[in-house]
Amino acid sequence: MFRAFGPDEDMQLYGRGIRRRLAPMLGNDRSRIELAHSLLLTLPGTPVLRYGDEIGMGDDLSLPARESVRTPMQWNDESNCGFSFAAPDRLALPPIADGQFGYRTVNVQAQRRDPDSLLNWLQRALRRRKECPEFALGECTWIDTDPPQMLAQRFELGDSTCFTISVRSA
Repeated sequence: MFRAFGPDEDMQLYGRGIRRRLAPMLGNDRSRIELAHSLLLTLPGTPVLRYGDEIGMGDDLSLPARESVRTPMQWNDESNCGFSFAAPDRLALPPIADGQFGYRTVNVQAQRRDPDSLLNWLQRALRRRKECPEFALGECTWIDTDPPQMLAQRFELGDSTCFTISVRSA
């Protein structure tokens, strides 16, 4: 896990965890982010998302320990990313202001307006999960596949069956 998602020591936490958000861990690759969310939403049990992952927020590794992923939610492209009207120096943590994950680029307001945004894609995926209780409550069976880039699952709940196929192309 460290080699793939936290290769630098400053990306690791207490020698046993990773202090990064999903989007930067996956190189901000939209197809990889969607695949990760799809897998999470089709695994048995209750999925847990960290706030900001629904819009592809970044992390700030210049902040210590867990604070790297506790930056203010990026609501819009206004001062303090719409999180607070306080003076910037009064915030507990600074918003991510610059780069590909800055709040002027990545924020809820902009993504709500874009039907192809990650936020809207994830809302559709969450609705689908809600429509299919087989995912959360059903018996999950993993199906052998060839090629190995394909992951297939079968979910059975009562007399209902759902299948999922996840594919990661090169």
